[in-house]
Amino acid sequence: MTEPDASESPLSPVNIDSPAVGNREQFLQFSRQRAQDGPPRIDRGRHFASLGVTAPVVEWWATTRGHWHPPHRIVSCLFLPPQPATHETALIAEGARLADHLSITQRVIPTMPSASGGDEWLRHGAAVADEEIDSGADLLIVGDIGNRDANAAAAIIALLTQSNAAEVLGEQVVGLTDDEWVRACVEIRDAMAQGRPDRGNGTHLLSSIGTPAIGALTGFIVQAARRRTGVLIDGPAGMAAALIAHRAAIRARHWWLVTDSADDAGARKAAERLGLPPMIPLGMGFSEARGALFTAALLTAVTSMLNDPEHPLASPEGTTVRQ
Repeated sequence: MTEPDASESPLSPVNIDSPAVGNREQFLQFSRQRAQDGPPRIDRGRHFASLGVTAPVVEWWATTRGHWHPPHRIVSCLFLPPQPATHETALIAEGARLADHLSITQRVIPTMPSASGGDEWLRHGAAVADEEIDSGADLLIVGDIGNRDANAAAAIIALLTQSNAAEVLGEQVVGLTDDEWVRACVEIRDAMAQGRPDRGNGTHLLSSIGTPAIGALTGFIVQAARRRTGVLIDGPAGMAAALIAHRAAIRARHWWLVTDSADDAGARKAAERLGLPPMIPLGMGFSEARGALFTAALLTAVTSMLNDPEHPLASPEGTTVRQ
């Protein structure tokens, strides 16, 4: 895989490698092959269904890593202004407590100034991804805190899915009065009109109607795909970033897993456009990326079980999904 030149934008068109296995049939074929030092093999004839709703997540993990050992280091990255609002600070603290309970590292990264523009936001996110991967992270999480980026994300999703403001906002939004809903629609519609001329250029679109957080998230998930590292995406801002990133690197989406989208009409539309339905629709909402945190915890628990030679789902024969 070709690393980006330092002078290039993180959204320069790039040929990102797909994971070794892209569908369940190939996964089952690879999983039957023995490997000398691989983890215990599942007897798919009897036991694959026993993994329940976690089976697609285990498949995704195995195809991105080439094995199904548990994640070594999981990091949840939240991009926020240097001085977040009071309610955002409270949400960060709640998320940190949950992440700590689940043995996941949470990192809050200050965003670049709004005046920096799309290219700088992208480079900032890409640099954070490099830093975490170089520090040993093999599974990354991105999520939303509060609704600071909600309308900007909705406008980007609407433009890139050919939807209108009401469709991405949804008919009923928890916490919004009718008047607030109308104002949100107007804001999204106006942002769409402003960004429409830049729809074909991700960097320009970010500069026009994006936010520093959405820009950083875009650079982050593109660079993670370049570095062959999986990302759990939780929330509308991350989904808007994924749509922009997808236009520059179509196969990058194979390195992403959407953890939930049930509570947001725009996130659902983005997931449909990307062909990335939520693997485990927990219906927990997007605050503090809790859906992604629990999905990562489930993945860790299941893969730990599969690597226990005494567990009935594991057999002495190891297997590794070949890259």
